[in-house]
Amino acid sequence: MPGAFVGMILGGAAPLDAGLIQLLVLISLLLVNALAAAATPWLGCRQTWDRPARVSA
Repeated sequence: MPGAFVGMILGGAAPLDAGLIQLLVLISLLLVNALAAAATPWLGCRQTWDRPARVSA
């Protein structure tokens, strides 16, 4: 959501409110990236992607 700040300013919001929303979006993106970076090696160490597919008879 890179246009949150500009969109809120053009919509008539206060600059402080628009800045807080933009900061919330930035923190959310950083948190999601950190969780993905932590989950990928954890799943790799558990060999999640290397297990053969189970075929039900």
